[in-house]
Amino acid sequence: MVPKNMVKRICEAVRDYLDLVLDKRTDRSLALLDSPLRKSIKKISDIFMESDEIKVKYSSRDIEDSFMFMVMRLAKDVSDINDKDVANYVNKIISSRGNTVCYVPLYGLENFPEGYRIGNSKITLFENLPEEMKEHVDLHYTHEYEQRGEEESQLNLEDYKKKHISRHWICRRLDGVGHYRLSEEAYKKVNDDLNILRIAYKHNREVITLNHKDFFYFDPETKLPSSSHVIINTILYLESVDSEIELLNSIFLKDEDQKSDIDHRIANSLNLYGLMTTVTPIEIKFILVMTALEGLLLGNDDINYLGKRLSEKIAFIIGKDRESRMSIYDTMKEMYTKRSSFSHQKQKKKVKEMITESNFQYLSNTFMRVVRRMLELQKEFNITTIEEEDKADTKSLNEYIKNLMFS
Repeated sequence: MVPKNMVKRICEAVRDYLDLVLDKRTDRSLALLDSPLRKSIKKISDIFMESDEIKVKYSSRDIEDSFMFMVMRLAKDVSDINDKDVANYVNKIISSRGNTVCYVPLYGLENFPEGYRIGNSKITLFENLPEEMKEHVDLHYTHEYEQRGEEESQLNLEDYKKKHISRHWICRRLDGVGHYRLSEEAYKKVNDDLNILRIAYKHNREVITLNHKDFFYFDPETKLPSSSHVIINTILYLESVDSEIELLNSIFLKDEDQKSDIDHRIANSLNLYGLMTTVTPIEIKFILVMTALEGLLLGNDDINYLGKRLSEKIAFIIGKDRESRMSIYDTMKEMYTKRSSFSHQKQKKKVKEMITESNFQYLSNTFMRVVRRMLELQKEFNITTIEEEDKADTKSLNEYIKNLMFS
């Protein structure tokens, strides 16, 4: 709920802005950031952005645009806009609720069933999109056909649409209202959910990437579709991976106030892990996965000897016996040495310090094994934090590992 005193401050700032518009001496430029009108609009936006509720629905650019075009939208002369008009305009922005569904084409998927859940998103088939959205997509690619390059000039319109309109789509309901906020939210949230698919199917290259933001939006109430430019790339549906998807879904579907420290760490590390699908150099992918592991497992108690502590924790989390733990520990220490060598950029590296494809594959698989095991530990032993806390009903990962070490 936006506080009443905030609404009052916003209305006063809007009134000041309109007074500036009325003043013939005011520089009329809105293009310059330091112009009086832009500063006045920014002041309005800054007050709006004090509210977390508003931030969920709008970006500062959405708010600024709303007041740049306020006079036009009210269809009144500036001098005729009264305090009631201002209050109604402001309250309409505040009271608006997000109900938009985002649709993104997933090129190359095969045999995934209708309604397949991935995090908070679902996969749907093109034929099951709302009729208005299908018409919008058809027009979108018709226009794109008209602007096509020479390499596709031999295709007729129907062949072009058949090639470019994906059968599989991912859809997700959004909380945003403003155009810019919707774009930010859609890209972030859809990408986060796709990380589940990437990780579960263990794709380590540029698969299912959001190359350029080609999103389609649909408001179920107004039936109005819109778009803003995603091309996503190929995986075959496997029923055997369902259990992995369900495991990952268990984190992302929890309410924020129900998530433990472990849940937050896993979610954050998965999102960081997912970034490596958007980069090419194997060294960068390797560093991103190692960073995801650090964020997942290390706490304030591990500030010294990071490589040793990380290797130790991974060994005890996924190792089954003394021999396997020793092997994992030694290999992870070697991996961490490679990470340090790359990060610190020694002028001359030894061959054993070079990061290879097999190093990356090992680290990537280790990451997923750790995530899976941590979810199991949380369920089996109520391990909800990394570091020890003074709470009788919770256990820490550090405590669990210490018990294993000295048992």
